[in-house]
Amino acid sequence: MTKLEDHLEGIINIFHQYSVRVGHFDTLNKRELKQLITKELPQTLQ
Repeated sequence: MTKLEDHLEGIINIFHQYSVRVGHFDTLNKRELKQLITKELPQTLQ
């Protein structure tokens, strides 16, 4: 795999860690999105 493919796979895997908790596995509800941003992108909230 290329470096870009590895990074994209990582992004997808992190998305699925949050999206499979409630409802459809390919969507995030507002709570799941907030959890993802808070934990995985903490600098964006500053």
